Amino acid sequence: MTANPRRPTPLSVSLSCARTLAERGTAAVTVRELAQAAGVSERTFYRMFATKEESLHPFLDEGNRVLAEALAARPDEGGVAAGVAAAFSIALRTDFRLRASALMPVVFGDPALRRVWQAVSFDTATRIHADVARLSGREAADPAAWVATGRVVVAIITALTAVISSGAEPEEAIRVALRAADEPLDRT
Repeated sequence: MTANPRRPTPLSVSLSCARTLAERGTAAVTVRELAQAAGVSERTFYRMFATKEESLHPFLDEGNRVLAEALAARPDEGGVAAGVAAAFSIALRTDFRLRASALMPVVFGDPALRRVWQAVSFDTATRIHADVARLSGREAADPAAWVATGRVVVAIITALTAVISSGAEPEEAIRVALRAADEPLDRT
């Protein structure tokens, strides 16, 4: 059985929702408007997503998928920071950066949309953990590998925020964020 090329997918509807929210510049867009812009009925929309905020999940997850694939492709040598920096740059070379640049100010300004972004970001930890452990020379079950993964995810969030809100270059933003993530927790 082949897929119907005209049948909307959650990702295609999510891309349309992201575009509509970015164009409107506000989260005050109704599900009806999002569904119309995506070319689906409200019923189809609700079959795909529980809420209008959740409609952004596939779009946001797509950027994290690209990042995770790029990190997985990194050779073992070079370490975590080099691998994450390269993967972040690859992820933001795609059209994701352009779309995210338009959408993220809306996400930053709306608590419900921001929660979806934070959930997707947290999901990234599970997606990249094995590669962070591999690149750090640790076993995946090692608590230090999980802490390193958490620091990497926070660095990615910090770098993306800098790219979107201040126009920082991705390579510099991720380098700065990774250096900050590597700082000791206590200053003595």
